[in-house]
Parts: sequence; C-alpha cells; structure tokens
Amino acid sequence: MRVLLVLVLTSVLADAQTTMLHTNHGSGLMYEFMMVSHHAAFELLDANNDSSITLDELEVYYAKYDNLGNGRITLDEFVNSTGMDKMMARNEFNVIDEDKDGVLTIVDIRDLYKTFDVYRNNSVTEQQFINRYGEIMKIAHQGMNIG
Repeated sequence: MRVLLVLVLTSVLADAQTTMLHTNHGSGLMYEFMMVSHHAAFELLDANNDSSITLDELEVYYAKYDNLGNGRITLDEFVNSTGMDKMMARNEFNVIDEDKDGVLTIVDIRDLYKTFDVYRNNSVTEQQFINRYGEIMKIAHQGMNIG
C-alpha cells in the first residue's frame, strides 16, 4: 500500500517532466532537474495552492485515471492514461498493486496517503512530499532494476 502513491506521483512527475521538457531545454544537473520535477509534481497535486496536499486533492488527481468512472483503475487504464513508456507504466502499476488483484482503488490511495501525512493532520508539505516520494521512487526503481 505504501507505494501506491507511486501511481499518482509517477503520473504527476511524468506530467511535470513533460512540461519541463517543453520549457527548459537541456537545463543542467540531474539533481536540479529532479528537485524541480518534484516541486512541479507537488504544485500539480496542490490544486488550491495552499502549500500542502490534502487527501481530497490527491483523490481528485487519482480520479482522472479512472477512465470508466467505476472507482477502479485497471492496468490498461493506467498504461493508456499516464503518457509514460508502456513498460515503465506497467512496472509502476505492478509495484503499486500490492495485492496483485489487477486494479487500484480509492482505498489504496487513502492508505498510501497516510504514509505521506506523517503528522496525521491531512496536510502534506512540500518537504514531506519530496522526502517520502524519494523513498517510494527508490523502492519502485529497485523493482525495475533502474538503480
């Protein structure tokens, strides 16, 4: 469950990276790129621009991948909606789908959000987001042998 947010965050990061590629051609060090990408991903999730991500904001973002509107994201929906490379999207989905039932649900999103909301106040700051997202991406990339 704790890596479920990779679904949402990977897609957010892919959106943010796509935006960056169109605005910052060849912009310096990888670290700077990742920090800017994480910041851009945070801003995409922080829909009301109050410098924190709430569960409601995450759920709204999640809903855009539920193409059938049935509260369940299948592997096909995820692969087709993320805009990521098909193999990468499939690997991310498989990491997120811990019970291997082939779907991701709002319950999964809620459970994962709890791992970001370290103070249990329905508010994830940008620093909390960056710290936890880095941990989750490390787990996901280890599963994909990316390093």
